[in-house]
Order: sequence, then C-alpha cells, then structure tokens
Amino acid sequence: MSDNQKGFLPESARKYLRVFHVGFSFKYTGLEVSKKIFFYGIFLTLLFLGLHLYNPMFLSFLENKLYDTMHDSIEHKAPSLPVIVDIDEKSLLSLGQWPWSRYQLAKLFKKISDAGAASIGVDILLSEPDRTSLNQVKKELSSELGMTLNLDNIPYHLQDNDVYLANTLAQSHFVLGYKFFFTGTGNKPKAPVPMDIIVVKAQGSKRVSTNLYKAKGALEPLPVFSNIVDSAGFVNVRPDADGVIRRIPLLIEYKDRIYPSLALAAIMKAKNIKKSVLKVSDMGVESFYLNKISIPLDAKGNLLIRYRGKQGSFDYVSAIDLLNDKVGVKEKLADKIVFVGTSATGLKDSYTTPLDTLFPGVEVHANVADNILNNAFLSRPAWSRGVEVFITLITGVLVSLILACSTPFISLVVPGVAVFGLWFAALGMLKAGNMFFSPLYPLINVVGCFAFLSLLRFRIAEKQAQKRAGEIHRIESELNVAREIQMGVIPKIFPPFPDQDAFDLFASLIPAREVGGDLYDFFFMDEDHLCFTIGDVADKGVPASLFMVITRTLIKNLAPFSSSPADLMTRINRILSIDNPKALFVTLFIGVLNVKTGRVEYANGGHNPPIIFSGSKGVFFKKGISGPVVGAMPDIPYGELSFVLEPGDAIFLYTDGVTEAMDKEKNVFTDNQLLQVCSTLEKQPADQVVKTVLKQVRDHAGTAPQSDDIAMMMLRFDKPKNT
Repeated sequence: MSDNQKGFLPESARKYLRVFHVGFSFKYTGLEVSKKIFFYGIFLTLLFLGLHLYNPMFLSFLENKLYDTMHDSIEHKAPSLPVIVDIDEKSLLSLGQWPWSRYQLAKLFKKISDAGAASIGVDILLSEPDRTSLNQVKKELSSELGMTLNLDNIPYHLQDNDVYLANTLAQSHFVLGYKFFFTGTGNKPKAPVPMDIIVVKAQGSKRVSTNLYKAKGALEPLPVFSNIVDSAGFVNVRPDADGVIRRIPLLIEYKDRIYPSLALAAIMKAKNIKKSVLKVSDMGVESFYLNKISIPLDAKGNLLIRYRGKQGSFDYVSAIDLLNDKVGVKEKLADKIVFVGTSATGLKDSYTTPLDTLFPGVEVHANVADNILNNAFLSRPAWSRGVEVFITLITGVLVSLILACSTPFISLVVPGVAVFGLWFAALGMLKAGNMFFSPLYPLINVVGCFAFLSLLRFRIAEKQAQKRAGEIHRIESELNVAREIQMGVIPKIFPPFPDQDAFDLFASLIPAREVGGDLYDFFFMDEDHLCFTIGDVADKGVPASLFMVITRTLIKNLAPFSSSPADLMTRINRILSIDNPKALFVTLFIGVLNVKTGRVEYANGGHNPPIIFSGSKGVFFKKGISGPVVGAMPDIPYGELSFVLEPGDAIFLYTDGVTEAMDKEKNVFTDNQLLQVCSTLEKQPADQVVKTVLKQVRDHAGTAPQSDDIAMMMLRFDKPKNT
C-alpha cells in the first residue's frame, strides 16, 4: 500500500494493523527446547556412566538381584554327575548328634569306597582329635581321676579312632577338605596340597600377576590324615556383600603356591589330572584350563556358579541309609564324584544362593563340580563392562534424541520398547550364550532419562503454556479493543436519522469470531442522497477485520469524490488490489438512494443479490452484478445499475453468513429459505425483518457454531422527502 493510500487509514485502523501483525508473527520455535532436552539427556547418561564406573553399593546390590532373577530362568538339561552323601537329620537322629566318632565316619567312608566312587570329597574339617578314642579316654581318666586304663590287649589301630579312619582314607580316592584364613599370621599349612600348575603370561602383559586371593594360613586336617591322603581342597566360600553365594574361589594363592578348591581337587583326583594351565595378565586371571576344558574365571580366580536349582537338585544318599545297606543306595555311587557333607540345619553349614535361602554348603561344591564336568559355565567376561558402558551410552543418546524430537506417543513407546529389549537381550545372552551382561545401568539410564526428561518437557511445556496464555491474554485484550474499534466504526444507533421520515433503516453485524470481515455502513453524501453499503471480506478474524476497516474507510473517504457507485467501486478496487500480499478481497454492494425520488443507483461487486420487497411485484432477488469481487484484480471497470423503489418498497441486503449458515449435519440455510422467510415479512418494519431473519438462521443452525460472519441491512422507502 502506498503512502497516499495509507493516508486514508485512521489511527484506529492502524492500531488494528498492529494487532494483525502480532497475531501472525508469533511462532513457536521448538528447536531450542529440543536441544535443551537432548543435552540434559546426554548429561544424565554421562552421570549414569560415572555411576557404572564407580559402582556404588546400592546399585551393586540391585545388579546382583537382577542377576538372581535372570539366573532363575535358566534351564538345566545336563545330567547330574556328582552325588552327595548327606549326614542329614535322619542320620543324626539315628546315630546321635555331631560330631560322630571317627570310627563311625570310617565305616561310612568305607561304604562309599566299596561302592566304587571315582573320588570322594570330604566337606568335613578333621582338624581336632577324636575325644572318643580309647587312648584319649585313658589320658582323660588319668589326668582327671588318677585312674589307669589298661589297653595292652587292644590293637593300636583300635585304640585310636583317628588312626582307624586314616587307614580307611588310605584305601581309596579321598580328597580332604580344609579352610584357609586370610587374617593374622600362621605357619605354612602342611595338609593343603598345592597344584602342579603352569602359569603363563598373556600376550602383551608386562608382568605375571595372578591377583588370586592370598591366604595367611589354614585350618588343616590332623597330620595323621594329611600324611596319608595326597589330595586336598579348600572349602572356602566368599559371599557377596548381601550374603549370597554367587561365585566361589576356584584357586587361592599362599606363599606363591596355588591351591585348588575341594570340587576342583575332587575332579582332578577322579580324572587323574596332574597338571593345569593358568593364563594371567597384568589385571589378574584371564583363563584357566583343565585338560581341554576352559574354565571361565574372573580376575580374582572366582567361578560364577551355575546352580542346577534349589536345595536337592543332586542325587542325595542319606548316611544312615548307606550304613544300613539300604537296597539300591550303593549303586548310585559307582564311578561318581561323591561329596560327603551335611544338610542338617543345626550344623550351620548352609548358605544363601540366588535360588534358595537355605542351601547346604556341600551342594555348593557339588554345583561347582557339576559345572566343570558338564562344561556348563556362566561367565561375566572382563570386557562386559565395556559393552555395558557402550550400550548405556547408545541407549542414552537414542532416548534423549527421541524425547527431544518426537511426539508424546513415540516418547512413551520407545523407552518402553527399549526397557523390554534390554531385558530380553540380556536374558537371551545368559540363556543362549551363558554370558551375563548386566542390563541394570542401561535400564536405569533409559528409565531415568525418560522420567527426568519427561518432567523437563512437562515443565518447559508448562512454562510455554503460561507464556502463551499471557500472550493469548494480551492478544485477546487487543482483540477486544479491536472489536470495540470495529463495532465502533459501524453505525449501530437506530433509527440512525430521527429527523428523517422518508425511509426506515435497520442493520445488524454479528462476527463469527472476536472480530470479523463483514461490514455495513450508511451516510448522507448530501441532503438528498443516502449512501448505503454492505460487504463481506473473503476471510475471518483479524485479517478480515483489518481489510474490512480499510474498505469502509475507503468508501467513506472516496464517496464525495466519486461520480457514481460504480466509479467509487472502481477506485476502491484499484487501491485494494495494490500491495495485497495475502490476496484478500471483498464482495461489495454500494448503493445510493435518492430520498426524493426513490431511485437507487448501485454497483454490485460479486456480492449476494439483494432482495426487493415490492408492493406490485412481490418479494424477489434483484439479479445483476457490476463486476467481480473487489480487491482481486486492478483496473477493472464496474458497471452502473439502478432501480426505483416505490413508497412502501424495500431492499434487503445480507452476506453469505446468512445463506450458508450450517447445522450439525452441514445443511445450509439456502437462498430459497431466506426468500420464503422474507415473503412472510413483506409489510414488517425494517428492524423486525432483520431480527426475524436472524432468529430463523439461528434456529436452523441449532447448537452448531456460527461458521461465518453475519451482516444484514433492511432499507424501506416510505415516502419521498419533502422539499
């Protein structure tokens, strides 16, 4: 629009233009918000990675419980190879409380040996003399009561139960149990038998470091036993911080010598394995080889136990059943690795495992032996931490990216899929690959990022909503001002010219929104000529209202300088067509009534045809237009049209908000319906005609929202003006 054309706009219209600019220049820029959410997600991911490296106790506890849950889902199809001879409650009830006489133990061990066991691991510490031996009784009687017990006629091996047991141990493949201790100092144990093991250095290692647990001493069997038996193994277990036995040392170092666990020693005895290979690196144990079996150990020499199940997952033989030669008992021991221990709760040899809360210690050793014999291991590779760090990083980046950029539905679905995917992937690796990769930190990262970033998104959205609400309130306030301005420039006092009795005039404007694009106006150009107009801008809201104000201003300012309504419309079209980037246009009707003669000269620029109320011809549409819509194309001449109103005749003008009003079923209020309503109002006053038509339109629409602005004008020529 040129400067000359701007001169036609009053200050109210310029204020309207500012409202228009605000309404259409406000845009939501989500890029900065997405960046903020993404970088917060990366920060959280790095924080969780730091926790992973630090591995605090409470998270280590959760990781262990996660492992226990996963371990419980593993199926065990391999055959049960070891057998347990159990000093159970039934045996104690029959033979008396523990400890039993070494003579009784010798009878039990001989039964096992006679059954043909491949090796017999003794999970009983034989570290103190048997006080029920005759020679021990003789000493106590002499020292306590001064009495002398004559044992000359009793063979020596019957005088000492320990000697009797030692003779039994010498006759078969027994492996004695002992226990290392790791505090204090002590002499080098005599009974533990070190392994003949080859220690090799891994490629690239600068030094040989076994990093095994280093013992200070041992609670060992009596020399009478250790001098007879050439094989022994430690029975130490090392619970995790929560008291659960998930792994067990397979090797322990003492003064540069390496010693086997009871289960390992029993297997080496049964298989007659003399040598093994331990591969170490700068970080500790890397791998352990027993013949052709590669046993996965951690850097400290621990074996992650693959439990067969809860207590009783192995073949148990009750000690009393074996001593009483119960049918079918001995056959279970033939060629098997046998562990002798107790499941009796009173003897305090029970532990908590991932699958059970009261698990016999002897069955822990049986599980270790079973893992090695069946080559069925669980492992946590040294590089698993690196894989977990990588997965944590990748999932953190992906979840952060999804939450930063995607829709709320995708932001909810993807983390859920990630959680299930991580869990089942880790479970699949444990079941199919026998490797444990902890999904804890990736899961915590996904859940933590989802929770925090969702709250962050909500908070940002809340702030933006508050900001938008403030902006909307401001815009609404300005729109209310604009509505007041718009309605203020539209005449709304009726009758508009109380001193005139030549005509009856009434008009109404109802915007579909706060402001609208319909217009009407009327004013005297001189004493005898009334200019009246109605128009409909092809849009709604702020742009249409601005265009409407401009159009009305142009009509009023240019009318005195125009020779006819057609000339006026031509000028207005030329101005509106220039600098009209939104291509807005208006359907426009401009008429001039000669109040002395009733002659109406008019121009119709694409507007709805008026309805004529004629006393002689009835009610009908006045067809004919002067040209197309105004403001679409410049330099279009508009033709002049005219008719004469006889006294009592009227003209009814309206916008398409009347004839296109829709109900809920999209049925419109048609031209014919409008004409029928007007036909019933032929003799009614102008205001009654407008109000009745408006009521009929609203009754038609029902509860459907108003779809377009509605403007109507009724002008009835009552009589010629007196000169």
